[in-house]
Amino acid sequence: MNRLSNCCLLIVDAHEDTRLLLETLFESEGARVQCAATGPDAIQQFALHSPDIVICDIALPQINGYTLLQHIRTHDMLFQQRTRVIAVTAWIGDSGSNSTLIGGFDAWLMKPIYLDDLMTQVVRFTTHNRVRHSYHKLQRLIQTRCWVTFSSITRLFCNA
Repeated sequence: MNRLSNCCLLIVDAHEDTRLLLETLFESEGARVQCAATGPDAIQQFALHSPDIVICDIALPQINGYTLLQHIRTHDMLFQQRTRVIAVTAWIGDSGSNSTLIGGFDAWLMKPIYLDDLMTQVVRFTTHNRVRHSYHKLQRLIQTRCWVTFSSITRLFCNA
């Protein structure tokens, strides 16, 4: 099984070569990938596909990555979910990492991107999302007073 099966990613970068490279990388691991070149395109793709993870350059045409993040977080609040957003940028140095994380991004990577680091981050978020989804599913079962056995709990988390 591919590491990213059942994961939907949105890649937002103004550079076509970067989008194509990341799209190929993540699709080879089983992810469904959408791409956008601008902030407005990303907002539209986000609304259409509700991705699990967004990989976003900070320096985007028309709407920058911080403004895009605000749109994503507003959507998350309305639908009671948490989309993981990874900032990819050449803007920040040692002091910038704190402002990026404080700004609401879940992680950040400096350009040039090391693909192994990016893949590790995406896999970590994907695994976390699967476990969280299984936990919420278990909570719903318990709340509805369904009969929950140890084997059903084990299946729930092992298939996550």
